[in-house]
Amino acid sequence: MTRWFVMCAVVGTTAGADILNVPGDFETIQAAIDARADGDEIVVAPGTYNEALFAETVPGSGIPRKVFTLRSSTRNPADVIIDASGLQAPALHLIEFTDPCTFEGLTFKGGVGALITPGGYLAGGGACCEAADAIFTKCVFFGNAADRGGAIFTYQSFGDFRVDHCIFRDNFAPLGGAWYSGFGSPDIVHSVFTRNSAASSLQGNGPGAFYFGPSTSPKIRNCIAWGNLPSAVGGFGTPDIAYSLIEGYVGGVANIDTDPMFVDSAANNFMLMENSPCIDAGDAVVSSEGLLLDFAGQNRGLDHPEVPNTGRSIFELCTDLGAFEFQYESAPPPNPCPSDVNGSGTVDYEDLVNVLANWGPCAG
Repeated sequence: MTRWFVMCAVVGTTAGADILNVPGDFETIQAAIDARADGDEIVVAPGTYNEALFAETVPGSGIPRKVFTLRSSTRNPADVIIDASGLQAPALHLIEFTDPCTFEGLTFKGGVGALITPGGYLAGGGACCEAADAIFTKCVFFGNAADRGGAIFTYQSFGDFRVDHCIFRDNFAPLGGAWYSGFGSPDIVHSVFTRNSAASSLQGNGPGAFYFGPSTSPKIRNCIAWGNLPSAVGGFGTPDIAYSLIEGYVGGVANIDTDPMFVDSAANNFMLMENSPCIDAGDAVVSSEGLLLDFAGQNRGLDHPEVPNTGRSIFELCTDLGAFEFQYESAPPPNPCPSDVNGSGTVDYEDLVNVLANWGPCAG
């Protein structure tokens, strides 16, 4: 039997919050960020925006925190691209947010990282988050570079940093081609990390997907990290990795290390083929706590009846690894009244005529 999760969510909004439209109300995204009030939602129309976004709070200054949401109007990351190419800065730079800002349906590309002092290194080409919590859902990070964390750099998060249904591809940094995490415990769920790369450094060959710095204990669930160079994970932290496909990773609970069998990785299609080992291998409990739909807006928790559940189930239902749920197409239900040959809803004279007209051996 094919079954789905049925989940409910209660979403709250900040009293008095406004919706700021780009370019309807503001010509640029940065102008909307600068003009925001606490809790405002910035909605961006489809297009490519050559901007390097920046937002900060100043603790103890009396300046309101001004937490905000930034999303594409379609909630589709292919429609809104924040391209920091040529600006010598991260596509997004956040400083001092103890409550998370939210980013949904956006693509971050072309960033080169923010200069961190002391230290003198570039951090977070796609998003540099210094002492800042954030929530990224259905976002894409590609073509970003830095010294640490080609796509994302997190340092001193406050317990509410989450990445959900995101894709990280073709990012570069000597330490953490996709992600560098230090002093924090981010949650990373239902995301794909592929073709990210790292280079030699004084600390050896940094991993292509995740670098976990000291005092870091990220929680990774239902993710796929495959085809990152020279390896997927590394560092000195203590990650909690379970129900994921991490190339070369040994340990944790119910992790696997085998080709995820994407439909067409070269064309950036990270959906799963029907014989993928990622099907029904995820943690359904974690899935039920997050987004109700996958990266493509399809149902999560769609059980494949021909695949054994190897993950953690809810009511015998498992979810798939990665950003996409395999959409199993079940056979049509049997006719509850097989004698109704013409499908009229009644067994009548026409049904008898049809049977008599075809009386005899079946063809073939």
